[in-house]
Amino acid sequence: MAQWWGPQGFTNPVCELDAQPGGAIRIDMRGPDSVVYPMKGTFHKIAEPELLVFTSSAFHEENEDPQLNVLNTITCIGLGNKTRLTLRADVVRSTPSVESALAGMEEGWSQSLDRLANVLGER
Repeated sequence: MAQWWGPQGFTNPVCELDAQPGGAIRIDMRGPDSVVYPMKGTFHKIAEPELLVFTSSAFHEENEDPQLNVLNTITCIGLGNKTRLTLRADVVRSTPSVESALAGMEEGWSQSLDRLANVLGER
């Protein structure tokens, strides 16, 4: 996951996953400008190979309250030798200070999935 998570030009110096219901996620994305963007989360449901549900939170304030919480649902449907992946990202909480991040969320996910395809050798 560290190889493909995040938009183009980002790296993940920290990528820790406990991929089971209730398990934690921690990913620190480093942008091209060297700024680190920590993200935390929790896995809620995993039904291999078709469903992954997890929450993610980012832009934590000093008191650790996130300025952004998202419920992510990923479904995969096999189509012969291909897979259709559908991602739904429902914003549960956001503050005005993260509007620019929200505006780029769809493009960021698209770039992440393009990077995943490259890692898998499909592009």
